[in-house]
Amino acid sequence: MEKWYYKIELPDGSFTNGTPRENFALCRQFFPRIEKTGLRCLDIGSQDFAGPVLFLRQGVKELVAYDRLNLESRRKVIAKAYNADFHYASGISLMGLKQHLRDNNIGTAFDYVNFCGVLYHMIDPLAGLGLARSFIRTGGIMLLETSFAVDEGYVARVNHAGKLYDCSNYFQVSLASLDYWLRMLRMKIVDAAFTDPWMETIGRVVVVCQAVDEPVAEPEDTWMRKPWVEKDFEPYGLNYAELASTAPPVVYRGGTGRGVMHEGIDSLNLDATYRKFGATHIDTNLSVLRLKDVA
Repeated sequence: MEKWYYKIELPDGSFTNGTPRENFALCRQFFPRIEKTGLRCLDIGSQDFAGPVLFLRQGVKELVAYDRLNLESRRKVIAKAYNADFHYASGISLMGLKQHLRDNNIGTAFDYVNFCGVLYHMIDPLAGLGLARSFIRTGGIMLLETSFAVDEGYVARVNHAGKLYDCSNYFQVSLASLDYWLRMLRMKIVDAAFTDPWMETIGRVVVVCQAVDEPVAEPEDTWMRKPWVEKDFEPYGLNYAELASTAPPVVYRGGTGRGVMHEGIDSLNLDATYRKFGATHIDTNLSVLRLKDVA
């Protein structure tokens, strides 16, 4: 029997043979805080479609689910069980997604991008983050979930001999680096939560960030504002002019109340927040998707 990734309830009362996922449960605690009614949503790394089911039930108007793997057989099962209708783009690289959308007359700028469980699998995580950013209109929201290296510096650790992460992973990025990359890519960090690390070296983080017009630089940081930073991401499809929007910002309903802000800017400091507050309580009931779930 084919192994599923998530544990999902089916109409006959059985469950797929996936695993209850703590990081999925942590993401689900944030999903309802983003007002999705009437929004266009892109889910990058849909896997077994647990996320898309919830987004549709939370009022998303148009949904695109993307995965580099072709899991069409699972999509049919979930679409029937949960009455979930969405466009599925699969079997292509993330670099090819924008052209796929254009070929199918689907707009490439979204109000909400869900980017969970993907970044740490990318050969170039900074380029991958730029690719994901290239789909978010100004004022839109990204929910990012990824693993991170427990390190106070601005580092990206090489996964030598698979000692950091026994999977298809090449780098583990520190929270300070992830924070800087997000702000450099014009995303203001508005909320975050963390898991306990394993082996004291790797943890997982959920970040909610909002796309803005300019780099979110600390007052003394002139480098982040240099013109080459914008130019160097253009080969990855990131064109800020194409993402400009007069639509109102997507509404995010409050936060955890557990956050440390950067000095001089309106953006959460990921590393300082983790150092001060540590792991977030996770409702393990949310690690499995059930037929009745709406959030």
